[in-house]
Amino acid sequence: MKPPKNKDVVSKMESLARKWHEGQYRKGPERTPYIEHPKAVVGQLKEWGYSEENEPAILAIAWGHDLLEDTSVTVDELLAVCGEFGPKVLDGIESLTFRPEKWPEAETKEDEYGGDRHLQTFRVCLVSGTERGQRVCLVSGTGKGQRTSP
Repeated sequence: MKPPKNKDVVSKMESLARKWHEGQYRKGPERTPYIEHPKAVVGQLKEWGYSEENEPAILAIAWGHDLLEDTSVTVDELLAVCGEFGPKVLDGIESLTFRPEKWPEAETKEDEYGGDRHLQTFRVCLVSGTERGQRVCLVSGTGKGQRTSP
C-alpha cells in the first residue's frame, strides 16, 4: 500500500471516522449524529487556516480524535489509514483519548479534563495553535494577524 498524499490522509481519516461513528449520537435531546462533532472541529481548524496542504496531520487528528475512546477501531487500522503520517496522527489521537490508566486519580472524563494537567496542556495547545494560525495568516497574505512593528 503506497503512503497517502496530504489530501489522502485527511479524506481517509474522515472516511474512517464516518464508518466508526455511524449510528452514534451526541448526548442530549437533539440526538445529533456524532460525526457532526469531529466535522465541526475540522471546520473550525480550517477557518483558522489549517488545510490539507499545510497541516494534514492536524486535520487527520481532528477527524479521528475520538476513535480510540468511543469506538473499537484498532491502532493498526489508524496506522494503515495514515501511512507516513501515522505516528504523528496516532500520537495526537492518543493524547486526546481518555484512559483511566493514564491518570488513575481521574474517575471520569470530566475529572481528567477538569484537572490541572489537562488545563495546562490546553493552555499550551491554545497558545501554540493560535501562534501557528497567525503565522499561516501572515504567510498566506490574508491580512489577518499582520505585524505592525517588532
